[in-house]
Amino acid sequence: MQFTGLIDKNGKEIYEGDILKNHQADVNELVWFVDSWCLKNYHAEALSLGQYNASSTVIGNIYENKDLLNY
Repeated sequence: MQFTGLIDKNGKEIYEGDILKNHQADVNELVWFVDSWCLKNYHAEALSLGQYNASSTVIGNIYENKDLLNY
């Protein structure tokens, strides 16, 4: 996994494919899209991309914890 240069609110390094939970309890995957890191939201009515927010927390990654995206 590629280090993104981003840090979560607890000081943990964020890597491509990490699953993040934000302050609104949304669960998102961090992905590279066009020219920046974005959050891929699986639980919106339609798949949507949003900007990374520094108040997010890493809760796993898509390789070891894919089930976190299926709640």
